[in-house]
Amino acid sequence: MMLQHPMYNGTSEFAQFSGLPVTLKEKGYQTVFFCTHPKTFDNLDVFLKKNAFDIISDVEDYPEEQIVSSWGVSDESLYAHAMQTMDSLANNPQQKPFFSTILTISSHPPYTLPDSSAFRSTTQDPVLRSFEYADWAVHNFIDSCATKPWYQNTIFVLVGDHGVNLPTPYDVPCPTIMFH
Repeated sequence: MMLQHPMYNGTSEFAQFSGLPVTLKEKGYQTVFFCTHPKTFDNLDVFLKKNAFDIISDVEDYPEEQIVSSWGVSDESLYAHAMQTMDSLANNPQQKPFFSTILTISSHPPYTLPDSSAFRSTTQDPVLRSFEYADWAVHNFIDSCATKPWYQNTIFVLVGDHGVNLPTPYDVPCPTIMFH
C-alpha cells in the first residue's frame, strides 16, 4: 500500500465518497477548498469534486507576485484570500452556511517563506523557521477570524498532512483562544 498513490492512480476518479463535506452539502452548506498550488496536482480537483466541494481555489486565484515557490503562495496570501472568500460566503443574500478547508504548504520543502512578511524568525534553521512561520500565520488568521461576525458560529479543526522528524522537540506556541 505504501507504494500506491490513491489520488494519482485513477482510483479516486471512480470511487464514491462520503464525509463531512458531502454531509454538510446535503444539509445546504456551501463548500470551498483552498490550496496554494494547482488544484490538478495529484488529481486533487477530481477528488474534491467527488467529495462535494463547490469551489476549489488554487494558485490561479492569486496575482503572480504572490507566488513564492513551486508550491505556490504563502500562508499569509492563502489566509487573506480565504478570509475574503469566507466573508463573501457569510454575507451572501441566501445566508447559506459554509464549510471551508484550507491546505497550507509552508512547512514543506523547499521551506520558502515570503520576502515581504512581517514574520520574524528566532532561528536560522530553514525547517524550524518554516514551522515558526506556519504557527505565526495560523495564529494571525485565527485572530483575524475572531473579528468577524461569523466567528461565533465557526469550528476550527487543525490537522497535519505529514511532518518532519525534528532532532529536538518543537513547542508549538498556543495563543489564548476564548470559547463562548
